[in-house]
Amino acid sequence: MKRIVEFAYKLASDEDVQKWQSAIANYIVHIEDEISLVKLQCALEMLMVKVWLGLLLGGFTLEQCGDFYYNQNVWVKSSEQLSEIGTVYPPIPKTIAFADASERRVPLALFDKNHPAVGVLKKIANSI
Repeated sequence: MKRIVEFAYKLASDEDVQKWQSAIANYIVHIEDEISLVKLQCALEMLMVKVWLGLLLGGFTLEQCGDFYYNQNVWVKSSEQLSEIGTVYPPIPKTIAFADASERRVPLALFDKNHPAVGVLKKIANSI
């Protein structure tokens, strides 16, 4: 098993595996229970190999229900698994307001106090 993990890391060494892991974590934090590998791949619009590597190298919980070679039978567990590791926060909405506020050299909360990211960022800051 150790050799397989080392091989996967070597294979992915030129890739941004952390980006893939982050995309997966940010998506599954919002699902109720579990999601099939194929549905996750479609939702993320990533190549299947990137999803697989992100899941395997990210320590996500996978469950196989059926034939080994049929990826429709692979399920990824929800964010409950992530909450055992640490606090899972909602995703921060991405908009150009961050760049606009930065360009004007003011915090986002002063630039647009009603921006949806402000509440999420306050929640994170208050928990630290």
